[in-house]
Amino acid sequence: MLFVWILQILFVCIRERFAVYFNKKNLEDSLEFFYQAKYEYINKMGPSNLLERIIQGVNATYAFMTGDAIKIWSSLFIIVVVLVLTVLQNYWITLMLVSLVPINYFGYKVLNNSLVKKTTAMQYKLGTGFQRILSVMTQTDYLKQLGDHQEVRKFIQDPIISIYKTMADVNIVA
Repeated sequence: MLFVWILQILFVCIRERFAVYFNKKNLEDSLEFFYQAKYEYINKMGPSNLLERIIQGVNATYAFMTGDAIKIWSSLFIIVVVLVLTVLQNYWITLMLVSLVPINYFGYKVLNNSLVKKTTAMQYKLGTGFQRILSVMTQTDYLKQLGDHQEVRKFIQDPIISIYKTMADVNIVA
């Protein structure tokens, strides 16, 4: 157990050292899109919204490469082993298990398409909502001069509700 524990720590250290260079390169490459984007597009989408999307993309790519891709290959291996073992025992059970593979695959495909639409809307609302909140909260002098912050609260209430309602909608589907 001690050997496995040490091995796990070693793998984490290697993975995280890899992450620094992988994420740095990925972020720099992704920022090229921002540098090449048209002025009107940046203003329309909002620079903080675009930057947030780029950062989320970099983080999602890293999470996929170090977690999800490995899970996909290990799951595929487990499916093949289970099918081989069941075919040796009972052909009918194997046929039932094989029929579950496309059902699961296409079911996840439909679910993922729905999630893509919802997360796209969520990213837009997160970016614009936080941009609106940030536009007020960065005005420290203005905020400190106000005796009552009710107008500020009213101004940022809609984006806050929109942000968390959209996140809840995505989480319900997920």
